[in-house]
Amino acid sequence: MGAEEFKVDDRVLVARDVTYKDVWIEATVDEEEDNPYVGKVITVLADDGVYYSSYSHHFKEVSREHLA
Repeated sequence: MGAEEFKVDDRVLVARDVTYKDVWIEATVDEEEDNPYVGKVITVLADDGVYYSSYSHHFKEVSREHLA
């Protein structure tokens, strides 16, 4: 799944560059915007209730292996 394929309610991992945490964290896609100036922008809601928004390359799909 490429970043441009994210849909609302998809589970994703959020890059440390976005959260300023030591590890990538899990979150749920809240919104996907096609910004005419910067491209795809994804807004997610993390499990701790914090919203993060950034360029699509800062997110990746949660793999099935990760969920097991």
